[in-house]
Amino acid sequence: RLFQRGGEWYAMLPLRIPDTPAVRKGDPTVIGVYLGVVRLATASTPNGVKVWNGKEIRSGREHFADLRRRYQRHNRKDKVKAMRGKERRWMQDINHKISKELVALASGYSAPVLAFEKLDGIRDRVNGSKRFNRMMSSWSFRDLLNKVSYKAEAAGVELVLVDPRRTSRTCPKCGHATRSNRPTQADFRCVACGYNGNADA
Repeated sequence: RLFQRGGEWYAMLPLRIPDTPAVRKGDPTVIGVYLGVVRLATASTPNGVKVWNGKEIRSGREHFADLRRRYQRHNRKDKVKAMRGKERRWMQDINHKISKELVALASGYSAPVLAFEKLDGIRDRVNGSKRFNRMMSSWSFRDLLNKVSYKAEAAGVELVLVDPRRTSRTCPKCGHATRSNRPTQADFRCVACGYNGNADA
């Protein structure tokens, strides 16, 4: 299918992989993956937590936004358009790398299952400063999830989406759920059993 987006043309071609391995059988090893803006991805595995920090991404986004503002002040619409395309390609490359690492991480376990939060409509549910709203609007979690999805299928890794409600407040050890378990954005401390850990794990 040939289609146009903005001023650029794209070709969408179907791809079939004839020898896609089946998802491995046995007791599943669930790897919970939390997607965010501060931390792009946090994977909780039986052997610990792997974090992909979003600090460099946020700095890069701000840099692109600053350049666009300068070009807009000088009415350089061609430069603004080129900058948007460059930023999109830059972010897609990062998502390719993260998705590849996530699937490789999962493939090291028996019958792996990658569990992601279902984030549909999240941009409509949050509101903050102008800078925060800009970060949320440019958050490419859907692109990352799509890339993980087809890489996981090719590698025989199952992918599931789970309801995100109360997951950030629920203790992974005893199951107790309360806001008090989350004293800060980064820390998790269960008031029931005393479990301490990364809040995104």
